Amino acid sequence: MFLTALLTLAVQASAVVSTHAKPIDPAGWVTSGDYPVDALRAKEQGPVAFMLVVGADGVPTKCEITTSSGSPSLDSGTCALLLQRARFTPARDAAGQPAEGVFRSRINWKIPQGGSLVIQVTKSDAGFVCTTEHGGQRHVIKADWCKTWTDTILGAGGDPLRASTIHGVGDPAEFIAKHLR
Repeated sequence: MFLTALLTLAVQASAVVSTHAKPIDPAGWVTSGDYPVDALRAKEQGPVAFMLVVGADGVPTKCEITTSSGSPSLDSGTCALLLQRARFTPARDAAGQPAEGVFRSRINWKIPQGGSLVIQVTKSDAGFVCTTEHGGQRHVIKADWCKTWTDTILGAGGDPLRASTIHGVGDPAEFIAKHLR
């Protein structure tokens, strides 16, 4: 009985995954414009090691931080972005069929160097509205980014209705394009 169970386990183990999930365009998974606002304000940076469980369809189903950056915002931001954007050529089982796989890597969060933007927040019936000016034009920033920004300021005891400056946004035009409504 024991020998039969051992042989069955060995056969099942050999049929698991024979190749690894291969990333598709990892350069587009996380950009400098994705830097979590609260981590940027707190000047938090550092490497985040992670493990993704990748389904047979090439889409991640689970993200686990294996080495923390020390910043909960950078760690959770890493997983949120990867689960949303990362895509893979799936792993293959011994029969060559797509199978669940694992992908391990790290992202080194570094505060982007470059321009800064002044964010002006106003309050409307619908909530806060964030705007900035660049290239002589006024730009309205996406509501979800604005909410995160104002929640961060309120959480720190600040007044979001005062103009605030974000430093190190990289290319301001790229940041605005990514976060426009």
